[in-house]
Amino acid sequence: MQFLHEKNVAGQTLLRLVARGNAVIAEILRLSAHIPEPFKLETKETVAKYGNIIIDFDYLEGRGKGPDYYEKVIEQNQKLIDLNAEFKDTYLKKLRRYYTLFEVIYKYGVDFIQYLDDVQKGNYIQQTLENILLDESGKQLMCEALYLFGVMLLLLDQKIDGVIRERMIISYLRFVGKTELENLDEVANLVRRTNYSCMNPPKKRPKEYPESYLNRMKLPRNVVSMIIGRLRSDDVYNQIPSYPLPEHRATALANQASMLFVCLYFAPDILSKEEAIMREIVDKHFPDNWVTTMYMGFTVDLSVEWDSYSAAKLALNNTMQPKLILDLVRSNAKRVPEVLTQLDTYLQEGTLSEEFILRNRVKLLELLRLSNVSLRWLMLHTRRASPKIISEYMKTISQPDILLLLLKTAQYEFNLKSAINAILEKKKEKWEEARKEAVERVKELSEVFSGSKALSRVEKNEKLQAWFDKISGQIQALDFEDQTVAGRRIQQMMKALEEVEIFHQIETNIPVKNYLNETRLLLGKMLRILNISQDVLVTINLVSEIGYGREIVEEYIPEMQERIKADPSSVLLLRSTFLKLASIIQNPLDRISQVSSGKEQMLQEFMAVSEYYSSELIDFVRRVLLIVPEMMFRKLSQIINIQTNEFKEVPVKIEKEEIEKYAQLSIRNKLSLLTYEVSQFTEGILALETTLVGVIQIDPKQLLEEGIRKILVRNISLHLDQTLRFENHSVQEFMMRLEQLRRVLQGFRNSFNYLQDYMNIYGLKVWQEEFQRIINFNVEQECKRFLKKVHEGTKSQYQSKIIPIPVYPPIKGDASGNFIGRVARELLTFTDPKTTLYLHKMYAWYSRDEKELVGIRTFDLLIDSIGVFGVVGLTKFYGFLIVKKLQTFVISTRTILGKDKKLNALLETFTSSTEVKSTINPSLTKLYMEVTNIAGNILDKDQHLSTIISEIGQYQLLRRHLANILNFKCKLDSNGLFCALEILNSALINDIQAHYRNPDKSYPGGEQSIVFEEIGEYLESAGLNDPMGKIYVTITADLDFAGILFILLLKQVSKFTFDAQLGMKPKKEKNLQDDAPFAVGLLTVMQQLHSSVLPSFIGLMGQYIRHNINEHVESNKATSYPPEAKNMLLFLEILTKFGSIPNTIIEDAIPAYIRSDYLIK
Repeated sequence: MQFLHEKNVAGQTLLRLVARGNAVIAEILRLSAHIPEPFKLETKETVAKYGNIIIDFDYLEGRGKGPDYYEKVIEQNQKLIDLNAEFKDTYLKKLRRYYTLFEVIYKYGVDFIQYLDDVQKGNYIQQTLENILLDESGKQLMCEALYLFGVMLLLLDQKIDGVIRERMIISYLRFVGKTELENLDEVANLVRRTNYSCMNPPKKRPKEYPESYLNRMKLPRNVVSMIIGRLRSDDVYNQIPSYPLPEHRATALANQASMLFVCLYFAPDILSKEEAIMREIVDKHFPDNWVTTMYMGFTVDLSVEWDSYSAAKLALNNTMQPKLILDLVRSNAKRVPEVLTQLDTYLQEGTLSEEFILRNRVKLLELLRLSNVSLRWLMLHTRRASPKIISEYMKTISQPDILLLLLKTAQYEFNLKSAINAILEKKKEKWEEARKEAVERVKELSEVFSGSKALSRVEKNEKLQAWFDKISGQIQALDFEDQTVAGRRIQQMMKALEEVEIFHQIETNIPVKNYLNETRLLLGKMLRILNISQDVLVTINLVSEIGYGREIVEEYIPEMQERIKADPSSVLLLRSTFLKLASIIQNPLDRISQVSSGKEQMLQEFMAVSEYYSSELIDFVRRVLLIVPEMMFRKLSQIINIQTNEFKEVPVKIEKEEIEKYAQLSIRNKLSLLTYEVSQFTEGILALETTLVGVIQIDPKQLLEEGIRKILVRNISLHLDQTLRFENHSVQEFMMRLEQLRRVLQGFRNSFNYLQDYMNIYGLKVWQEEFQRIINFNVEQECKRFLKKVHEGTKSQYQSKIIPIPVYPPIKGDASGNFIGRVARELLTFTDPKTTLYLHKMYAWYSRDEKELVGIRTFDLLIDSIGVFGVVGLTKFYGFLIVKKLQTFVISTRTILGKDKKLNALLETFTSSTEVKSTINPSLTKLYMEVTNIAGNILDKDQHLSTIISEIGQYQLLRRHLANILNFKCKLDSNGLFCALEILNSALINDIQAHYRNPDKSYPGGEQSIVFEEIGEYLESAGLNDPMGKIYVTITADLDFAGILFILLLKQVSKFTFDAQLGMKPKKEKNLQDDAPFAVGLLTVMQQLHSSVLPSFIGLMGQYIRHNINEHVESNKATSYPPEAKNMLLFLEILTKFGSIPNTIIEDAIPAYIRSDYLIK
């Protein structure tokens, strides 16, 4: 039974273990790229914030201060308790994934040791360690199992620093508890920090590293020794037949050498003491190279890695002799132009024809081996990152030359494989066609010698006729399926046809000789077709494998981009290079795809690993091709300058003499040239055909659009961030910046739309989608400051890995995180209730010296610069501010009342005395004075609560203005959409009202319908929402808020006086507080409360007005209203104006004649 047979338990168990190892390594690489920043504790700010809750192994008993100490520190600080809770909510899922990774690595080691133990105990029938290592598949899997365990541990330490691993384990332990972590001690011991740090790499290799780290789990020494022995002596993967030349032997064994490099760390004594063994290893695996790969492109320099091991260093010195290095460099440098010349010859169109390949198969494969061997040596030994490279020897080789070799080799491989695939697809058909033609030629010769077919000077010969009949029958009898026999017989017949020419009757007849020659050619073709098989493709795939270059090719991106800049059509060469790089993906997937049991689970592993490596490769392709949109946008910036600054606007009517002046031919020629260059870059990238890389398909059109979007986002974000920075914080600067941004973005947008056809994209669609995404992302980032739970920027629904939105550092000393916050806070500064007056009639904010600060022009310029999306974003931001202030108001009010019993008693007295609002109680005069002086001063100490209410009103007024400008622009620019939304909104409201009047009628769209959420976004963007009617928070009615708000009103209303032009205004400069924001703030607070609060509040106002009028009339016998009543009546009118309070509520509180009499006066 074969070792990998599905019924062979030993083979399938080991195969599943190895498949799991490849999946674990992919997970290490995946997670290492997404380590949460707090765990790194790299900055002082991060340490100050998280230092007390992110702890390393000092937390564990017996290792440091212990858990009690650290938990006590946290429990004694409320801020740390809250931060710890937020941190848990944010990172628990991620920590679970990281801990699972650490545990899986530990379990891999445990399962491998258990497997070896079971084999040695004879638990697998007829399987011993010796038998497994003698079997071809068993030997490979056993070596891979040990090798992958070493790679896991090494990559873990190189990609996720030891101290970070400790912090993650402790954080997860603190959040889930020790009872949930069965293998905590073992896992912690395996992945604890080493004396190597990838965050701060030491200049010199730490002592006893990495052998002490890899031997934390003790593997059987005899097994390690036997595995190393096989890797030393055997051709484990049968690679040598693919590299027949002796000088290519090291390349043939390169993958095996990588495995041996890792496995030797499990037996460090060999590296240090076994000089003979190390000399054998170096002579066989590293005779002409000293840089190899640890795993899939992670290169290692043996002159550095083995420097601390005496036996290994001594053996490697033979390879590292200066003379030998110089000879290697010279030979490889000399070989490059020779190989490139041959590649150019074969890459000429039409050269690699079917006949040419069949005749020159061996020669073509020799060139393939030569080019790939040279490419491997050069890429590994001339990389920029090599720490021990001997630079003076490498001056004769440049990276552009190596890149050209890579591109040409990849194209040659692609062409050769494509041609051979085409031959193999029609192999039988072509062979049978050649056989048919050969039979016809021989039959024609038989007919010639039979005398039935006339041919000049050929006499009848029955023996030759019979012989040719026999040959034609033998050719016809050849069986394609039995290729070995058919090949031998073809050779025999070719020899027979050659020998028959010696007959005098044939030798002297040229037409007959031509027939015989054509027949031999056809038989030769049949033989060559038989000789070409799938083995040729296997050899090509083995030889062209470029797993060693996974990291190195990153260094060639600048050179690749320079080639594209110089010649956009060179993208075609890159396509074959990308396909060559795709072979990297196959190595880690081979074993996963072989697993026969548990296929559903392994299919998931296969897809996960394949998607990871495919996405990494696609990301590389995107970075290479990003130069195309970058170059497009460089041209675009010149086009923007021409269209914005150089073009003269053509008037409606032009004098004939001025036509030449406005023609601007030189400028138009320059514009045409730039446009042509943009189209050339588009054609270059679109020349790439749709290609499957791993499990992901590369669509050139999509890649182009993604690249354009990426650069577009980068440019727009930069303009928004740089332009919307305010130094003087003046209205003039604010307007100037908005105008500047409007001009820049308008020119950008116009030119972008002009080029859309040459870029092969929908310009306006792309612009709007990305501009909206940028605005929404920045709004989200600014608003998340108000949320309790921490949200990372990369987790935003608007952020994208492929088309990332740049995040710029905030301005030092500025409370805003980005341009949205800066614009919003500038508007707040210009509309501050303490320094400005809001005039409803003028629809603007004015300074105290009656100069307009913010008005219709401001909002019009605002929407022209940051667009509809920006204005909607500001609206959302102010909404968050309102929520924050409302929460602060409620908490502050409850805190004040909770601390002062006397104030509570006074409020209870006031509530009971004013409960019946229809009557006038003479004692209210004293009570009003008392609550104003005592309760008002305590409640509104330092005007704290009234300021909050005014700020809420300020935000609401801004939201109303923003909604109005959105409403106006929607009517102007898209009246059809506006009318449709308005009608739909009215219909939905009517349906809801009908449902609540009669529950038998269905709720529109169903109770769980998302129609309201979707329509709400449209309504908000069209300005069809009412900020005053919105519920921002839910407030529990446990206090007499009507009375509290009325007391605050009493405290404020006395500070105002009436002005015929300005309405209500502060009596004194020190009382600066605008009435409109305060009124709107009161209405907003009451909107969040029960619907009975507003009538009760109006009732208190009415009671106060009637009481003051009554007192004034009785005491003075005057006909005019007292100032207190006037101010309250005027404030009531302001409330009515902003709040649309029904007349019924007002008339219930104040007789109509009082209000109408006041309005007339």
